[in-house]
Amino acid sequence: MTSLDKIVAFLDNYLDTKNILDKWTVNGLVINNKNEIKIIALAVDPCMEVLEKAKKENCDLLITHHGLFLDNKNLNEVAKKRKDFLEKNSISLFVSHHPLDVHKDIGNSKIMADILDLKNQKPFFKMDEHFYGVAGFLDIDLSRLKIKTTQKIGSILASHEFGSKTVKRIAIVSGSGADAIHQMKNENIDTLITGNPKHNEFYAARELKINVIYAGHYATEVFGIKAIGEKLKNEFNELNTLFIDAPSGL
Repeated sequence: MTSLDKIVAFLDNYLDTKNILDKWTVNGLVINNKNEIKIIALAVDPCMEVLEKAKKENCDLLITHHGLFLDNKNLNEVAKKRKDFLEKNSISLFVSHHPLDVHKDIGNSKIMADILDLKNQKPFFKMDEHFYGVAGFLDIDLSRLKIKTTQKIGSILASHEFGSKTVKRIAIVSGSGADAIHQMKNENIDTLITGNPKHNEFYAARELKINVIYAGHYATEVFGIKAIGEKLKNEFNELNTLFIDAPSGL
């Protein structure tokens, strides 16, 4: 077993938890229910499906990308039910949302850029002093890029093909990254790969004449959380880790 304090200290340092602003959720250790950890589950979301599977696997700690709450004092019905379940079953919860998004080595966008073989990578899509995406070069037909995206990341929810059919400069922003469309022209990026579509950005992409491939919010955000599991196994080899897959299809 490994102490929860040691695991949290390692994660907070590696992910720079306290220095990344996040208006969507509380990050770091948000529920402390067990001091000694043997089995860690990792998942994209702290949904009940994941929580129940974590209980079945006798997990002591759950690490998720998406958070449980922003304000622990005013929980909605869903968040309260989840928190009560974790406390009843003595499972601690650690969250890394934006700290994981912007991580230079294991951020979702960075890992996908490597998987898709983007060359000459550089940070892209800056918000609040941090970059949430990665841009790079890849000379490929748009149709072939869609096939490669499906093979390496997941099924494409939608594609808005308003730009060149020969792609050369690609940006990747995981999850809800469609807002990055507005930064593409300034950096001569012709194609964006992101998670879920946004209504207004359909028109923006068409008017800016750029391509957008939507590979799913969930599917584009499994990579970083899995990488955390690998980091923990390397740092604490006595730990057992498992990834709990609970796709939304969105």
